[in-house]
Amino acid sequence: AKAIKAYQRALLLKPGEILITDKITKIYREASQEELANGNVAQAIQLLEGALRIRPGDHEIFTQLLALLIKEKKLKELSELCDGIVAYARKTRCAEVAIKACQQVIRELPWNAAFRKKPINLYLDFDMNEEAVVEMEGCIEQYLARGQVAKAEELVEKMRRSGVPTSHTRSLLKHV
Repeated sequence: AKAIKAYQRALLLKPGEILITDKITKIYREASQEELANGNVAQAIQLLEGALRIRPGDHEIFTQLLALLIKEKKLKELSELCDGIVAYARKTRCAEVAIKACQQVIRELPWNAAFRKKPINLYLDFDMNEEAVVEMEGCIEQYLARGQVAKAEELVEKMRRSGVPTSHTRSLLKHV
């Protein structure tokens, strides 16, 4: 705990200093592993969240945190985590980190349309219309398969506004 506080103070003095951020995230990750070994999953999650706040683009930390949140069925927290990473991408104007994170979550939870929707606005914000359309088509198919026509219609309208309909999209539109 003292080491973390010391590094946090150092980080306040020199924000973004790579040696400090590397060391503090390593301390957080090691402490997280200790907490897991002791059966304190909630504390391990908090430590990994702290590490990710310091290095939002760290794929390894994200992967560890993702696994714990899914295992513990903490989908609300996972949603908030994704939202935070998307916000970081917008702030830094670097979509790659958030896109990879969203894709990783979608691979783990392909049935969850709420997570499939997360990268759509990010794609649109970064003028990646074709990628946005692919995600929207996937969501529309899921909604239609579940009989959620109103939600499918919302996405169809958003897709029309994006201006990049595909032949597959046109066939989906006929079903809505």
